[in-house]
Amino acid sequence: MERRPTEKQVRDVAEALLAVAKDTQIFELCAEPELAKAYPERFQWFGCLSRKDCEIMGVTVPEGIGINGQQRFGCRCLRMKKELLHCKCRCANNCAYCYWKNPPAANKPDSKVF
Repeated sequence: MERRPTEKQVRDVAEALLAVAKDTQIFELCAEPELAKAYPERFQWFGCLSRKDCEIMGVTVPEGIGINGQQRFGCRCLRMKKELLHCKCRCANNCAYCYWKNPPAANKPDSKVF
């Protein structure tokens, strides 16, 4: 079941982030379209891995690669994000939002993730 934040929750998150941000800082979001819609001058809805990120890193995005759509509501990550990783399994960092399902035991702590 899809659960969307209330207007108060969106406002509280925006105020907390903006309170610690520089005046010109722009936040890039993945699955938080409500923040981007409410505060478009400071929050942009791109995805954890967007075309913009690939351009910055010098990675060519193949033709026909679109937005994932299979992740949580609002996810705008490119479909190719797993394919960009050198380590095709969960790394030792155990990030909360990691989409790899295998345990990190088989990975070396110093493995390159990207």
